Amino acid sequence: MRFNTAITGTFYLLVLFLMTACIDSEYVNTQSSRETTSSAIETDSQQVIESQPVSAEDSVSTPGEEPAPPEEEPAPPEEEPVLPFFITGAGLKGPMAFANVALYALDTNAPGYYNAQAPIAQGNTDAYGVIEGLAVPGNVTLPLVMIIDGQDIADPDTNTTAVFNKLVTLITTDILTSKRPVYATPLTTLAFYMAQLQVGVAAPASVVEDAVAIASRQVSSTVGFGMSSAVDILTTPPIINEYTVSVADQQRVAEHRAAIEALSAILHQMSFPVGDGLVGEYFDSMDLTQLALTRTDTHVDFDWRKGTPDPALPIDEFSTRWNGFVQQVGCVQTENTC
Repeated sequence: MRFNTAITGTFYLLVLFLMTACIDSEYVNTQSSRETTSSAIETDSQQVIESQPVSAEDSVSTPGEEPAPPEEEPAPPEEEPVLPFFITGAGLKGPMAFANVALYALDTNAPGYYNAQAPIAQGNTDAYGVIEGLAVPGNVTLPLVMIIDGQDIADPDTNTTAVFNKLVTLITTDILTSKRPVYATPLTTLAFYMAQLQVGVAAPASVVEDAVAIASRQVSSTVGFGMSSAVDILTTPPIINEYTVSVADQQRVAEHRAAIEALSAILHQMSFPVGDGLVGEYFDSMDLTQLALTRTDTHVDFDWRKGTPDPALPIDEFSTRWNGFVQQVGCVQTENTC
């Protein structure tokens, strides 16, 4: 026998009501239909209780009890962006001003995992490194590789070429459908290259996505400089934006940006050529006159006492001037200061 689900549910609710409200009832008459159900009960006192139509969605409570709250409706699924969809975000560090921005299809058979000759979308960054005019076309397969290329630009503040002249990040389906800004940083770049070394060539896109996620966690734990595990270098913004409204959000932003700055400072220092010492000028006088000799001193840590720096100089009757740049041991150099 086939029963209508809504009517069957209504019947069980009605029986529960009658059992709790009128235990010593002498007469129960139940009539069910597809739309309504009513019952009349005649007790010893000839009192008639009429039951209103009950649906499977209605709540039933016993006398003296609060009615059950209505069930919450499930949240509607998040809408996917309508393509073409404009990507916002930035390149840090920093900032990558007036740089070229391009999207590429992930190609694990190509060098760098993308075909540099076949971008599927192009844009640029403004004076603050903010991405402009980068639209995802409607016929692409995710994930995408985003490249911010600043090889031909100089830092607007120092007029020097940036140490990081190319930043990379991977845009997955989850990142794109979040409709939030995308940031390419030295940390995302490092994670992307680590994933390439781990996966190799001709790997499926899903394997690459998993490898990038794993590499991101490894980067965070090794060069995150104490960054919280709640920070995801692929999705947590490194700058305050409209989505970082809570104190916890802004704390993660601060930790993320601090890690980027620390790593950038270390790599910036490593980019400097190692010097071979200071140029020492030695004078046959006490007032830096009568130049006697010039030489390069790899270490300036002398104890001549009653001696002389060179046989060409008299004892205790000479002066010396060194020229060059020095760096404190253990100092992380940034631009012109430690």
